[in-house]
Amino acid sequence: MKGKQRLGEPGYYITWYGINEQPSDGFGVVHISKELKCKYLHWSGSDDWYTLMWSCAPTKKQIRESITNIESEMNRFIYFESHEDLVKYKHLTYQPTAFRKSPLEI
Repeated sequence: MKGKQRLGEPGYYITWYGINEQPSDGFGVVHISKELKCKYLHWSGSDDWYTLMWSCAPTKKQIRESITNIESEMNRFIYFESHEDLVKYKHLTYQPTAFRKSPLEI
């Protein structure tokens, strides 16, 4: 359980690799549940939510580094506390499956 404490806050994350620009396409979506279980939608588009090993999920350190290091290409994250917040993301139509809640919330 100690390793899971490294995970980012429970919620939804838009994820991509690049510089600090918000993506309009080519991004994934990760959900971390309150029980610290993880699901994801692949960056190339997914028709369903898939299980993500917690060791591959965004960590607090990665999230912090993506905020402070704005000039390097690296994993980037946009955090949404809830699914209701996620669906307001203006480019979410690129990942239409994300309009359905993660199975961890159902």
